Amino acid sequence: MLWGAEDMSYERLVSRLRSRFGSADLEDRYQAELQCRRRRPKESLRELVQDIRRLMMLSYPGDQSPISENLAKEHFIVALEDPELELKIREREPRTLDSALKAAQRFEVFRNAVRQGRQCATHQVTEDSLDQVPVEVVAQVECDVKKSAISFKEQVGSGHQKGDGQASISPKKKGRKERSGKNRATQEVKQDN
Repeated sequence: MLWGAEDMSYERLVSRLRSRFGSADLEDRYQAELQCRRRRPKESLRELVQDIRRLMMLSYPGDQSPISENLAKEHFIVALEDPELELKIREREPRTLDSALKAAQRFEVFRNAVRQGRQCATHQVTEDSLDQVPVEVVAQVECDVKKSAISFKEQVGSGHQKGDGQASISPKKKGRKERSGKNRATQEVKQDN
């Protein structure tokens, strides 16, 4: 890597290493990267802020002025690529990148909570959710529905007239009539004795 460095002075060696590995003359590249930086899918707000800070340090080395902080905040807000979130943060008028981050995190938490609440309130049965129901439960429900249907048919059938003008009698009622007829006959025989 440092071929021919035997005859170099310390200053010349440091100068060569800085030109090879340093960020001098790359500020324009980092500034362009900062301008184009957008939030990636599933990237946290904190990760985005860390990357904005890194790019700011590389774009404007040694600059710690309030203008630099304001510029970092603006790049962060634009990088969100969410007009609703951007508007809410701008309404809060944050002065620093950290205060903009806190406002964004707070709004994002509230928005997610509201969305989850709505999803729970308007939960609909879908084929995917039916796949999660155990087979035994489905079989039991089917069995109960069949029993209810048979019972309903028997009740409806017992209230209608037969074709010969006699009312149909359910098996339970038929048994009661036969027993009451036997009881009457038994009572008549006892009275005769």
